Amino acid sequence: MVGFDVTDPRWMEVEMKAVVALLSLLIVVSCQPARPAERPAARTPAAVDPVTLARQLVDHLAAGRFTEAVAQFDAPMAKALPAADLQTAWRRQVAEQGDFRRQVGTRRLDRGDVVGVVVTCELARGRLEVRVFQQAGRVVGLFFHVAETEAARARI
Repeated sequence: MVGFDVTDPRWMEVEMKAVVALLSLLIVVSCQPARPAERPAARTPAAVDPVTLARQLVDHLAAGRFTEAVAQFDAPMAKALPAADLQTAWRRQVAEQGDFRRQVGTRRLDRGDVVGVVVTCELARGRLEVRVFQQAGRVVGLFFHVAETEAARARI
């Protein structure tokens, strides 16, 4: 009769080696770092002019389109400043400086592979600088700064 006698100690040894090998393989496979999920290709943000991107971001803020504004952020920035927090920050500026009226100018600050664009905005009670920092066509930093008026500078 051909077969294995499962009571034979040699069979148990073979079976144990197979179990250990299988468990070792499972441990090795489970310890491999997970690969990031493939994302569908979006429009190429690097093709957008940094000044245009910054002005669009301010347009989104002024119109209350905070989700669209966050869509321009890179992943770490979007995690650090989700749409609800961005809305709170923007509304705080509007509460202090009055309603948004218009964009009055821009200036560009190149710092290596990071490009900064300062969008000066006119609000009801003053000017606000929205400082937008970009890298590879995505927003990596955003700051609000109350701009000094000519009258305030003259008093110094």
